[in-house]
Amino acid sequence: MDAKEQRQTILAMLREARRRAKERGVEFSIRPEQIEWPSDGLCPIKKVYLEKNKGFVMANSPSLDRIRSDLGYLPGNVRVISWRMNNLKGDLTVDEAENLLLYMKGLI
Repeated sequence: MDAKEQRQTILAMLREARRRAKERGVEFSIRPEQIEWPSDGLCPIKKVYLEKNKGFVMANSPSLDRIRSDLGYLPGNVRVISWRMNNLKGDLTVDEAENLLLYMKGLI
């Protein structure tokens, strides 16, 4: 994805994030220049290329993740990851995620 497409995608993600913040009553104070696009173009978790949304959400569509879900869309609390990883993360706590991983490995 070139720089122009990245900027357009960031602006679209911010429009949606602003709408969600208003719905949920959480703070929204982030600007486009405060969003860091992964330099290699890959989701930092799943290591798949982030692809521009083509009118529908795909597993590797870029998604704006709130690092701490209890906080709003604030500088330092957002990152770009794939929609699939963001959807899976949902509102899991770290303890829940660790226990899920242990369960999937057959350790509990």
